[in-house]
Amino acid sequence: MSSLKNAPSLTLTSRKGFSFAAVDDDDDYIGPSETMQEVRDPPRSTSRSKKKSARDSKKSKEGKERTPDSEGDGPVSSSSRKISSSKTVTTSDNYGDDYADDFEEPVDSDDYIPTVGTPPPAAAMTPASKSKTLMADVEAEEARLYATVQEQLRLEKEEVMQRIAKWEVDQAKKADEMRQREEELKRQLAAQQQREQEVAQRLSDLVGQQVSQQVAVASAASKTAASSTGAAAKTRVSDAAEDVDEAEVGISKAELQRRRRREHERAVGLRRAEEEEAAHALFQRLAQDVREVFHELNLSVVAAEKERLIKDERYRRERELRDRREDMARAEKLQKELKEREEREAKFWAMAEQRDEKFRTFLEERLNRDEEEREARLKRDLEDRATRLRNEKDLREEMDKIDKERRAKAEEESRHHDGLVLTAQIEEVSARYRAQLEEVRRQMEADGVRKDELQKAELNMMAKRYEASLEQLQQQHAQQLAAMEGHVSNTRRIEALVATMQETMEATKAMNERLFTERSLVLQQKEHQLDERQAVLDAMVEEMKASQETVAAERVRVAGLYAKFELALSSFSKSSEEDRRTFREAHAHYDTLRQQAEKERRLMLGEVAQERKMLEQQFEEFLAKKMEAMAELQSERVAIARERAEASMIRERQNRDETDLLKALRSREEEYKMKLESIESDRSTACHLKDEHKRLCDTAAAELQALRQERERFELEKKDLLNRFETIRRQAEEAASSQERLMIHFMGDRNHVFDGSGEGVGVHRGEPLVCNAASRLQMDLARQRAVLQSIG
Repeated sequence: MSSLKNAPSLTLTSRKGFSFAAVDDDDDYIGPSETMQEVRDPPRSTSRSKKKSARDSKKSKEGKERTPDSEGDGPVSSSSRKISSSKTVTTSDNYGDDYADDFEEPVDSDDYIPTVGTPPPAAAMTPASKSKTLMADVEAEEARLYATVQEQLRLEKEEVMQRIAKWEVDQAKKADEMRQREEELKRQLAAQQQREQEVAQRLSDLVGQQVSQQVAVASAASKTAASSTGAAAKTRVSDAAEDVDEAEVGISKAELQRRRRREHERAVGLRRAEEEEAAHALFQRLAQDVREVFHELNLSVVAAEKERLIKDERYRRERELRDRREDMARAEKLQKELKEREEREAKFWAMAEQRDEKFRTFLEERLNRDEEEREARLKRDLEDRATRLRNEKDLREEMDKIDKERRAKAEEESRHHDGLVLTAQIEEVSARYRAQLEEVRRQMEADGVRKDELQKAELNMMAKRYEASLEQLQQQHAQQLAAMEGHVSNTRRIEALVATMQETMEATKAMNERLFTERSLVLQQKEHQLDERQAVLDAMVEEMKASQETVAAERVRVAGLYAKFELALSSFSKSSEEDRRTFREAHAHYDTLRQQAEKERRLMLGEVAQERKMLEQQFEEFLAKKMEAMAELQSERVAIARERAEASMIRERQNRDETDLLKALRSREEEYKMKLESIESDRSTACHLKDEHKRLCDTAAAELQALRQERERFELEKKDLLNRFETIRRQAEEAASSQERLMIHFMGDRNHVFDGSGEGVGVHRGEPLVCNAASRLQMDLARQRAVLQSIG
């Protein structure tokens, strides 16, 4: 039964039949590719092995959490394949439809223990690396094996309990479904009986209506015939009454009425018998058609069932062949991967030895290079110290020279400052005259500006008065006109704004005209559209009227068809008894099928019990193997602990030696770093002092050149002043001689004036002027002499 998984005839099963579901892509089935990938990628270090064990535990937890959702679809392990290779384990998503898949036991694939990597030969490994790798691998294997075994035991126990509970729930569901099916069949039978009663009632009503109609028609016809016969009889009776005796006229009217009634009932009975015979023949034809249809349906069902069984058998054989091929390919792939893994491990250990050898050679080369660099660094330090001392001596000598030059420069600057003071005094006098002239000019300009402002203020006042007069006429533009009158420069802007407003008004007028034309066009188009819509509506109304007429005709035709259908139903009611009999036969067939399903369920329960016993035996064998593996692991754990202790002692000794060596190297590196920092700082200060010395030398040379030029200019100015002083002295001597002459002449004139009385006034007038001129000349000469003495 389980080999028919994914059979083509079982993909679309009926609602009440058996179904064999397939393992979907979303199930938790772990195929052989994943287990092969786990074998292909063994743990290479302790960290990776720990991560992988944690990942395996997470996967097992996720698988346990997903088991209720996947209806017991668990991953299949390699151990289950070895134990029962001939039987493929499949699960189903629908336990109510597939009995065979309810009792198969999936086993978690986490119980697969990959082979431990073969270590390299002892001769090719050092004791420290051997102990480290061995301890790491053993710890990883212990942790992973212990976690996987515990997790597998727990998962297997939980899965067995879950499957038992699910089986019980499924059996209860199946019993409920059978009860529901029986109730549904009962309801269908009751509904069928009710429909048959309704059809029979409707047929009897219809027959009664038709009979009443026919009776009414026959009674009307008989009345007309009776009236005609009565008139003829009356005439005959009247004629016979003249010839026959009054005794023959005494036939009772009651006998005539009874005779007519019997004839009418006989005619109605004949017509009813004919109608019943026609209806019975129609019902027999319909019953024969129904029997033929059911017979064809049964034949098609039987053929489909045979075809399904043939397809299932073919698919089962193909599935078994494919499973055998997959097992063979899987075994070959496992062997190939084991060989590749051994080759990779040998390559890995060879590469590890090569890396260790390269690291040793690199460390020796680096130590030798560090020693050579250290010696070269010491030589450079001694040379730098000697050069630093020489540079310091040169700097001291240069600083002394610079100090002497600075003092000479300060003296020259003091002399230059005195000359600048004299020139500043002279410039101050000239600046006063210039300031007085500038002040007079500013006063004149301020007077002119004040006059302009007054004129502008008067103009503004006039403009404001004019604006006030215009505010009454144009209230909306008062602020604009005031600003225009107050600021004459804004008039052009306002005129431009007015022009733009006019242009915008013209543009708006043109736009309004254009919009008016466009709107008129749009309205005309809308009117045209409305006319078209009105025409369409008229056409639609005409079509509706035509359709109403056709509907009325169809209604009449449907009424006729309905009458025909009522006649067919009346004929079909006569075959309801045969249909009821077929339903009873179907119900009996369903009872036999239910009994067969119960027998199959009992057989499956027996098979489930046998499989449970087999699983318990396998579980006990697994526990025995697990205990043996635990004992072996315990012995290996003790040996590994002993080797771990020895390796830890060797590792501590090596770590201690390495730490001492590293500390010594670090201390020496720190000393060299400090020396390098001091050398770098000295070098930077020396470079800075050299740059400063060069800059000072350049500034001193520039200042010396400037001082020489100023000295030359000063000598020229001094010679010019001496020449001027000589001229002034000569002028003073000439003035003194002229003054003496004037005094002599003045004294003579005075004596002469005292002799006369007319010319005394003129002499007294000219004497203070001459004295004032002489006193001013003497003051100027004394000032110039003091200046020359201060300069000299």
